[in-house]
Amino acid sequence: MATKAQKSNKQIAEMILRVQGQDYDEWLDEQHVALITRSTEVITKVTKMALTKDIPGNSSNQLNQQSEPVDS
Repeated sequence: MATKAQKSNKQIAEMILRVQGQDYDEWLDEQHVALITRSTEVITKVTKMALTKDIPGNSSNQLNQQSEPVDS
């Protein structure tokens, strides 16, 4: 749950963006994309760890089976 300070910060950010002619939700999505882009190294490491460890429900065997095309 957001604190009063967080709600206030969001409102101020929304007003600033509105004055700049930007939509808050579009700006927020851009921030999400930027974070993901900056974090590709971490995402890659975690994915490799998941593929190399025998994690219940996440074994590389199961992942390979899920990605194989299904014949109809």
